Amino acid sequence: MVVRKIRYRLGGFHRDYRSIIPDTFAALAETYKRAALTEVNGYRKEGDRSLGFTDNGNISLNLHWFSRPIGELQKSALEGMKHGIMGVPRWHDGMKEPAHLFTHEFGHTLEYGLRNRREFRDFVETKFGETRREPSCAVSGYALVNDSEWLAETFAASQLAGPLTTGMRQAKELAEFLEGI
Repeated sequence: MVVRKIRYRLGGFHRDYRSIIPDTFAALAETYKRAALTEVNGYRKEGDRSLGFTDNGNISLNLHWFSRPIGELQKSALEGMKHGIMGVPRWHDGMKEPAHLFTHEFGHTLEYGLRNRREFRDFVETKFGETRREPSCAVSGYALVNDSEWLAETFAASQLAGPLTTGMRQAKELAEFLEGI
């Protein structure tokens, strides 16, 4: 399998991220060679407070957050994790930023790289169906949105699992499945 060279366009990023970004994505790409990651870049869009997105193997990170010190993102993410509703998974559960976001978005590039494999599509469809029928097995609230977000969130949990993360059975099953393909 050929390992693709990842382009990093980090102009505008705060110095806190300039080594974390390439180190994180290079390590993931080394382990998961079927991921379709080609580029990591930054973007600005007025009023956009999302963290980032993935499009056809390109990960774009919002400079609203990534042009600032890492502590600002981490503080804001911790505030966003609090909802206090018993029995409802938190949006991204106990996974910390920016590691969660980087791993989540990498999960989308893995999806792009494997989407033409029937066994992969069948696995994701089956596991997302289980999650929709029994939401308490979701690794996070965001994993309930659709099968693509189930995959990205469950992949992130499989890589970053901490003591607060729910739904670890599915994260372990995904990790085992990915080892076998």
